[in-house]
Amino acid sequence: MLVMFPRRPKLNDPDSGEIYVTINWELEAFNKAGEEKGVPVIAGCPRAVDIWELSNCQNYAWLALAQSNYHEYLNPISKMEKNGYLLEKEDILALVRNSPVFNLESFKNFFRDAKETQPYRMYGSQYKAVYFLIKTH
Repeated sequence: MLVMFPRRPKLNDPDSGEIYVTINWELEAFNKAGEEKGVPVIAGCPRAVDIWELSNCQNYAWLALAQSNYHEYLNPISKMEKNGYLLEKEDILALVRNSPVFNLESFKNFFRDAKETQPYRMYGSQYKAVYFLIKTH
């Protein structure tokens, strides 16, 4: 299993072309629940600086939430890349290969535990996880 949180690209200074991603305490709390069960949790952000690039974006920044600490609200992707915090396709495949095997009951327990880390809101958490359930064999 792999859990991914989609993140919108942010521009602090549009003239610089720097793309930022936000990782807040809610994602960090969810990641801790993932770490306890061995589930990799990543974030994905398109590297798009305007709406036209976003519509056909082919370039993404993939971040392992367990790999580094995001102390700032706005985290520049170029700095993450320089510090080695971005994931390549092979890194993501390795995370999936090393993820534990779940049955329906253990997945339900993980889902419940991870959901309990999020604040209560009428329609659920404002950050929606995408769960990739990969069948082996």
